[in-house]
Amino acid sequence: MLPIGISFYTFHSLSYTIDIYHKKIEPTRDYIAYASFVCFFPQLVAGPISRAKDMLPKLLRKREIDAEKMTSGLSQMILGFFKKMVVADSIGVMVDSTYSNLHVVSDLQILFATVFYSFQIYCDFSGYTDIALGLGKMFGIELRVNFNRPYFSRNFSEFWERWHISLSSWLRDYLYIPLGGNRKGKLFTYRNLMITMLLGGLWHGASYNFIIWGGLHGLYLVVQRQFKFKLPNAIAIVLTFALTTLAWVFFRSHSFNDSIYIIKHIVHMKSHQVLLQFEIAKLVYVILVLLAMDIFFFNYFEKNSYKSFIINIVLLVHIILFATFSSNAFIYFQF
Repeated sequence: MLPIGISFYTFHSLSYTIDIYHKKIEPTRDYIAYASFVCFFPQLVAGPISRAKDMLPKLLRKREIDAEKMTSGLSQMILGFFKKMVVADSIGVMVDSTYSNLHVVSDLQILFATVFYSFQIYCDFSGYTDIALGLGKMFGIELRVNFNRPYFSRNFSEFWERWHISLSSWLRDYLYIPLGGNRKGKLFTYRNLMITMLLGGLWHGASYNFIIWGGLHGLYLVVQRQFKFKLPNAIAIVLTFALTTLAWVFFRSHSFNDSIYIIKHIVHMKSHQVLLQFEIAKLVYVILVLLAMDIFFFNYFEKNSYKSFIINIVLLVHIILFATFSSNAFIYFQF
């Protein structure tokens, strides 16, 4: 049995030690502040990963109860619960059922489940992050933003600047750049990208599927750098989302054989069944609500206004009506 949050203890401690070695920060003599930085409980299990230079000053200064931060933090937590309990958990029922019965469900259902999983993992993980950030605000600690509408990315460099930002920046600063980054020519740059993404995949678990997932993203980044495609924004966003969804197949599947089965049945789809079931309509609806939030009300919780109050009410109503209220652990708790 591994300690809860072992990977985040490790990331925090390593970054602290390495930054001291490179003289980017001075060691703190306040053990309580250091221990609080390493194991600050809202972010402990699934991030975001913090840096000592950002967190220690916040922990060392005096903090007071701030009504505005309490309100803003609560709003962000409500958004996080909406993402997790309404979107991710509702989608999870359909995705889990499909991926556990691949050989008896239709090809169209496999396609729907594969696309829906992209939204499930985003809402599950970013929902946790919103709860952690909101709770941090209520304690007077501003944590790092970890997601910035990643599915609106036009390429994979942009995707990794928007998805799990604290992990991707950690891998960039403590792995990719020390390997040489892009300073030694194309071949070494491509090698460094592949090593970074493969190790990023391996960090999620000792499984070929995670390695393939990381390798695919490494390949995407290499191809993007090599060919520098110029596509209209809408096409670039759709293509990036489609290829990201393809990679998620390996991340979610129970085995490599299941991954190949899913991809094969999506590419050679034989079923023409039309899915008009209530559950599918419900899932499409909650995803559309999520997209509307991302497009029109992104970071609404930063502004304490009549509009944010109305949005909070709308989200709470959706939680009451659509939340599963079952004990579904966050996906990233397993990593």
